Amino acid sequence: MSAQEPSAQGPSAPVPTRPPRAPSPALEVVVSVLLGLVSAATALGAYQAANWSIEAGALHEVSQELRDRNLGDYLTGALAFDDDSTKLAQAIALEAEVQLDPSREGEVRAEQQRLLEAASPGVAQQWQAWVEADFAPEAVPLGDAYREELFLEPASANRASALTYELAMDLEHRSVTLTAAAVVFALALLLLGVAGVAARHASMLVLTGGGALAFAVGLIVTVATIL
Repeated sequence: MSAQEPSAQGPSAPVPTRPPRAPSPALEVVVSVLLGLVSAATALGAYQAANWSIEAGALHEVSQELRDRNLGDYLTGALAFDDDSTKLAQAIALEAEVQLDPSREGEVRAEQQRLLEAASPGVAQQWQAWVEADFAPEAVPLGDAYREELFLEPASANRASALTYELAMDLEHRSVTLTAAAVVFALALLLLGVAGVAARHASMLVLTGGGALAFAVGLIVTVATIL
């Protein structure tokens, strides 16, 4: 066969291609429903996170006020304890004067009584009980019971402040978790939004599945955090 002779087979016929399958109406409905659910869940999470953030801020203020009160009450109690300790030491010194100079007992007792009555409520009664117990070490005034009562309010304010702070931090952590869930919902909205304009059924199906998965993850995190 010469180079000028035409081919016996002729030109090859084009291979027929299959047109892409259009998205089904049912899948479009699913995408629309998921978009609505994701939008609602996002709004709910954002609303709850904002409320928790506001509540956490208010609790932080209460905690700070309680800490300030605890500090003030503690300093007041410490000053009262120092003053009572000084008066008790002076009363003991006057008691020694009575033993050394019985002739001045009336004058010394009057001064002693004045000192004890100027101390915190209950110190004079504690002194009297100590005298009646013949100055036994276990009955000494300003003991454990006295200190517990004196510092009860500061300790209570400090404990309340710590509990309030823990509650505020818990609300802050929950708010941050809901914010993270909102990011997952945003990803779901992006995937579902692209799926809504996809021209092929397969692409729309894959994007819808990804959006549904992201929505499920965000929903689980949101419900677990709120509950």
